[in-house]
Amino acid sequence: MPYEVVGSRCCGFISYDTDVYFSNLKPMDFSLNSWVEASGELRVFPLSDSFYEFESSLVYQACESVFLQGGCWEDTEYFKKILKKIEGGRVLWNCQNRDDLVRRFYVDIQGIYDSMKLNGFLLQEEIISEKKPHERMLGVWNKGSGERHRLSKRHEVQIGIGQSGKVLFFDGRHRLAIAKILKIGKIPVDCIVVHNEMVDRLADLGFCKSV
Repeated sequence: MPYEVVGSRCCGFISYDTDVYFSNLKPMDFSLNSWVEASGELRVFPLSDSFYEFESSLVYQACESVFLQGGCWEDTEYFKKILKKIEGGRVLWNCQNRDDLVRRFYVDIQGIYDSMKLNGFLLQEEIISEKKPHERMLGVWNKGSGERHRLSKRHEVQIGIGQSGKVLFFDGRHRLAIAKILKIGKIPVDCIVVHNEMVDRLADLGFCKSV
């Protein structure tokens, strides 16, 4: 797919009630292995895209079931889908077996929820510097869960802006789902992809170039 790198990523905020959509765009469309590699740059693409609402995704429905309805992760379709991939030989979030995955959800994801409920949605920079330390949350990042190395100023929730101005989700699904469930009004995001017809409107949408 043709695209153009036009500079550094744009930073901004969305809210829990912002309509967010999963897109059919993939990292490989931009010569990337993962969306994390896109951090720091803004890419422009010319093609129309299809999407579906974030709230209709398995990850959001799983978080809703666990955090709002008191359900178990193992009973969600999301957990079952991820487990099937791991049992098929894939390593996801450093999880190589069911026990790893259970720990991922009941320790790591629970820790994110607990921290966000207490502190709001912390910037990655705040977590790194521990300006607002929360014992449980910091413990999650420090205890070899495979997450600490991913902490950086460039690892906020990653989104894009589609042709019609829709917010497209790319990376940070657990954080975004939890923020929406907790009705957090200020969610920091990095815009890393924008439709060519929307480039000049980024500032109007509240996004500014990062430094």
